[in-house]
Amino acid sequence: MLLIVMHNNQEYLKYLNQAALKEGIKDIAIIKKSGIGTRLIGGTSDIIFTRGSMNNAYDKAFVAAVKDEEKTKHFLDIIEADTYLEHLNMQDRGFVCAVPFHYIKNFELETPIIKNKEVKMNISQFLKENRILLNLEASNKKDAISELAAVLGNSKEVSDFKLFLNDVFQREALNTTAIGNEIAIPHARTDGVKEFVMAIARVKRGIDFVALDNKPVKLIFLMGTPKEKGVNDYLQKLAHLTRLLQKESFRNSLIRVSSAKEIIEEFRKVEDV
Repeated sequence: MLLIVMHNNQEYLKYLNQAALKEGIKDIAIIKKSGIGTRLIGGTSDIIFTRGSMNNAYDKAFVAAVKDEEKTKHFLDIIEADTYLEHLNMQDRGFVCAVPFHYIKNFELETPIIKNKEVKMNISQFLKENRILLNLEASNKKDAISELAAVLGNSKEVSDFKLFLNDVFQREALNTTAIGNEIAIPHARTDGVKEFVMAIARVKRGIDFVALDNKPVKLIFLMGTPKEKGVNDYLQKLAHLTRLLQKESFRNSLIRVSSAKEIIEEFRKVEDV
């Protein structure tokens, strides 16, 4: 899950960064964007837990990828007990929450490498025709993920297929990856892959993924990335894909086309805009 702390005190967020490193939490970033609350996570329907009040006055946030809820709460207890953080936090208690990875929508990492620079992200470069299934026949979520993952079984990016698939299912057990609009993005950060890998399936009849909008899923995007590569780049890919899929015209085009080659072409077109 992602632990998010929104606050306008830069020193407070930097100190959180140091505290996280001491606790062995390495996948961390400080994000800077006006109206960070709605830009980062949108609504609050799928937030796992919260503390404080989210509002558009925040323009900075600390984000950390934390293994589970127990470790997240442990880190929050450390924050509560730190007297220096308490001093920095006197004027504004900030907003704290935890959300699933796929609910990150829009962010700009505040690092020297990409600050004030637009980072070009293309999902199309990771797509291959033999990893796109146009007529998946599975009738349930488990079978659908398994059948789609099978197209990656012999790929050079996957080093341990069984581990990769198991990690995807473990992630799915935490919270559904169905994001609404008949879309699901099952994914995992895993030691079972050496490089980022992706596969796509289309299901004509739709499958129940326990989506928030209760709609059956017709487009499935399976993603995996190595744990050792960190979380920032992976979050960017998830966020970029989610933003593309928010476009109704793009979703309709993916449903309409008749070949895997055309699926890739549709991604290229929308990403060239």
